[in-house]
Amino acid sequence: SSGINAEYGGYTTIEVDVISRQSPQIKWYDTIAGDYYTVNGEHDFVFNVSVTGEPFPKEITWYKKAGQEYEGIRNGTVNNHYYLIGYHGNLYMSSPDKSSAGFYKIQVTPENGGQDQMAEASVEVIVKDFYLGFQTTPYAGGIQKLGVAVTLDCVPRGVPDPDFITWYKGITKLSETSSQLSLRSVSKGDKGDYYCVAGNDYGTIYSPTVSLQVQYLDQDFDPVTCLKATQADGVIDMVPCTTDNLSEGDVFTLYCNGPDGWPYPKTTWYLNDEPISGDGAGASGIDPTPNQYGDLVFPWADPGQSGEYSCQVTNDEGSYSNGNTKLTVNVSPSEQTNVPNVKTAEWLVQPSDTIVAQHTPVTIACIVSSYPPPSYEWTFNGNVMQSFVGSKELSFGKRILTFDLIDSDSAGD
Repeated sequence: SSGINAEYGGYTTIEVDVISRQSPQIKWYDTIAGDYYTVNGEHDFVFNVSVTGEPFPKEITWYKKAGQEYEGIRNGTVNNHYYLIGYHGNLYMSSPDKSSAGFYKIQVTPENGGQDQMAEASVEVIVKDFYLGFQTTPYAGGIQKLGVAVTLDCVPRGVPDPDFITWYKGITKLSETSSQLSLRSVSKGDKGDYYCVAGNDYGTIYSPTVSLQVQYLDQDFDPVTCLKATQADGVIDMVPCTTDNLSEGDVFTLYCNGPDGWPYPKTTWYLNDEPISGDGAGASGIDPTPNQYGDLVFPWADPGQSGEYSCQVTNDEGSYSNGNTKLTVNVSPSEQTNVPNVKTAEWLVQPSDTIVAQHTPVTIACIVSSYPPPSYEWTFNGNVMQSFVGSKELSFGKRILTFDLIDSDSAGD
């Protein structure tokens, strides 16, 4: 403004502050496709906005639509979610899930108490809260008996709702596409690992794998077979043998060849209907011994071992036996002399110097025919060996020395 100074007949100037006024505005920093956000439910989320105005708006309020109305959001925890409204209008949301989906609105009230129009903007939130659970009803893992019904449930959820379910057994895709895989009468062919795959427009997820084991025991036996240890050119080999023509001192194994089953069946051997047990020592160190695979190992064939042999396999499903197999061990010529306490000895398999490639399996045998049967002791560079030393193993009554994978540390005498 200006005025006349009467005393000096001139002009004077008065400075006046003019307050500029700008209505509140809301600016979204993030790109919004079709006015919606897609939120990953695994991470916290922030609505990035910028609120401006001159003077700066006195109040910023966020709302979430509940039914037909909007409810105000305050700082703090609501429905297990933590909300925090920043100074410039950002809304921080912790751990969004399916309940976080919906319409949100921000409203800004100007400083002058309503002389200028309020500003507001709304946006839809789609929560990518994709979860896939794998439940078993009533199946809860473990072993199932033949013929029972088993149901596997695949329970996915997400936003939007998952639109496909695919079932797999191992790498084989199954025809079932619903949330339940029903096995009405379980057979041994149903055993295996199962999982489902589900997804929607925003991704695909794989369920944990459930292993289905089926309890069973087949009934079919293959005939008992016999393999005998032989040596040719310093190489130990197991060759087929007949059970009715074995010689004293032979080293051989009887194989039950029992049926398949789960849990893995236990094998019990019988001689003349009496169960065979023991650790292969006995009075003379020549007793036949069942090994961990259910085979019957004879470290030394003796005429007293002749008789009728059979094997029985057993698990939780039942028990089955094969027929008798006749075993005959012929007496060596030295025992036919009728002379008491005759002591004879001859090499059946004699160890010899061997050159082998490193990290290869090696077998060395030391087998003597004598009466009475001998005991065995192995030494390595003058030191007595135990039955198990690292990768080395003594078996067949210490007649066989086996190296799983020989190395340079095993070179020596």
